[in-house]
Amino acid sequence: MKVVREILSDAEEKELQKHEAVIERGLPTFIEVGRALEAIRDEELYRRDYGTFDHYCRKRWRFGRKQGDRLIRSAVVGGFIAQELGEELNERQCRDLVNAPTGVKIDAVRKKGKERTA
Repeated sequence: MKVVREILSDAEEKELQKHEAVIERGLPTFIEVGRALEAIRDEELYRRDYGTFDHYCRKRWRFGRKQGDRLIRSAVVGGFIAQELGEELNERQCRDLVNAPTGVKIDAVRKKGKERTA
């Protein structure tokens, strides 16, 4: 695929920077969201208004318990990888590694890092 480099106007450059800043801020938020959901689930903080964690997720956030649990598991993996390897992965990449043994997770992240620098 040929890379086309076009010059952006000053206004377009500012727009690009603004949108990329949003994306950069958003990448780590799935870890924060997952950790918050984990605390709400584990401490049963939903119980004031909802009978179950599933009901809480569905009514408050419009996704089911499965998605809540996915976010929690991905956040655990993402936090581990960030802390141990200094790498930031997105939620989907972490979700793919949720069931992998620790060694496989580390190898996958190291391989990703090598591909990025090659």
